[in-house]
Amino acid sequence: MLKIKSVVIKNSIFSVLQIVLSTFCYVVIYYLILHKLGKNELGIWSIITSLPIAISVFGSGVSGCVLRYIPVHAAQNDKKAFNQIIFNGFVFNIVFGGLIVLLGYCFSANILCFLFNSPKIPVRYIQLFRISLCTFFISFITSVLLSAIDGMQLIFVRNKIVIFCSIIFCITAAIFVYYYDLTGILIAQLIQSILLLLCATVILIRVDLFDFSLMKFNQLYIKLFLTYGQGFQAISLAVLIFDPITKYFLNKYFNLSTVGIYDLASRAVTQIRVLIVSAVQVITPFVSKSNEKRELDINEMFNKINRGASLLSFILFSTLICFSMIIVGYLDENNANQYLFILILLCISYHFNIMASTAYSILMGLGKLKNIIISHILSSIINIALFFFIGKYLIDDLVVLPIAFSIVLSSEYLIFKFKKEFNITDDLVKRTDSFVKTLSVFTIIMSAILVLLKMSTCFRIILFVFHLLVLIFLVIKNDFFAGILNKISNK
Repeated sequence: MLKIKSVVIKNSIFSVLQIVLSTFCYVVIYYLILHKLGKNELGIWSIITSLPIAISVFGSGVSGCVLRYIPVHAAQNDKKAFNQIIFNGFVFNIVFGGLIVLLGYCFSANILCFLFNSPKIPVRYIQLFRISLCTFFISFITSVLLSAIDGMQLIFVRNKIVIFCSIIFCITAAIFVYYYDLTGILIAQLIQSILLLLCATVILIRVDLFDFSLMKFNQLYIKLFLTYGQGFQAISLAVLIFDPITKYFLNKYFNLSTVGIYDLASRAVTQIRVLIVSAVQVITPFVSKSNEKRELDINEMFNKINRGASLLSFILFSTLICFSMIIVGYLDENNANQYLFILILLCISYHFNIMASTAYSILMGLGKLKNIIISHILSSIINIALFFFIGKYLIDDLVVLPIAFSIVLSSEYLIFKFKKEFNITDDLVKRTDSFVKTLSVFTIIMSAILVLLKMSTCFRIILFVFHLLVLIFLVIKNDFFAGILNKISNK
């Protein structure tokens, strides 16, 4: 049986804690925007920040290289290579990110006219967009430092500083929104990104291998970023297209209110996805290091990690849907049905995406990016094609159908190709796992029925309490979670 290193478990725990607290912070922010500014402002914020956030994935070319090679350099105790790849990656992202910001600044009006599908946009939108570009630039160069920290398997340290910065963001946003409206939220995000950069720098300086005197320009690393990193850039381009185009079509065929509802549901679902995927992705540097030492059992690792990811996905998504059906009445009862269908469709599609995350992380650790690139491109193409051909025929409750199909098909493609390449044989489904999954499906169906029948909040709370009590019992009886808890208690 695969022996999971204690550091991997520790990293996973802190990854989960980080996402939980970050999610709570965003719940507070969404509540403030909805009640202080309204759904339209939520839609505006979602569209304006979507492009800079999407563009930030271009940093994955450099950060992916750093994450791939830092474990190797650290294992070899090669201080020169360790420092030079960080320095050259940092400089590369400053230059590349600066160019993107300059172009975005010059063509702000044109970009926003396209995203909002309007010939004219208010000057306020341009100001908000430019603040968002500044946040993007800081986050872009910080990604290199965070990847170096991850590569040293200090993900739990990274998570601590992200938690701290998220709390600061929540507090400052809660204050600024009352004085500067939507501008206050974006200023708070900028402060968060600057603070994260400073914290990441301090952490790296304290690492034993870090040495300022060894930080020199090396064109070999620039070549590495442009060759090995080109796979990551292809992935980045596919990701870049996905979210802004999705919101463009939602605004085109529906309205800003629909964009806001989608963003609210999407944020909740993707936070859980990130929670699980972050716990899975801690194996990436572990895979790189183990592969270097020829100690890697891919079949056993895949099945063990995938079992945990599947269980967490069923548990967390069903709990999210059940809980959301309670709070949706307080946020916006008039759009409860639309929110419900969007949430359920996104949960189902991202479950398939999570099931592909183990294969994704292992391939990243091995540096095999071909099928990852194809799956991302496939996702974007299917999403755009479906919106283009059937977008105007979609009803309000099924607005995310193209998104769901594209995510499911691209995820299944990646899993199929991965299993074929490494001759993966699936383990039999455990009986205790079946109980957990059956309860999760039952809860989702009952939650949908209660909302569609417009049952009172009292019935929804009863279902939620029942779900939690039975779920806790089943988790305690599940051997997978019992094993994890035993490892933690024996550390």
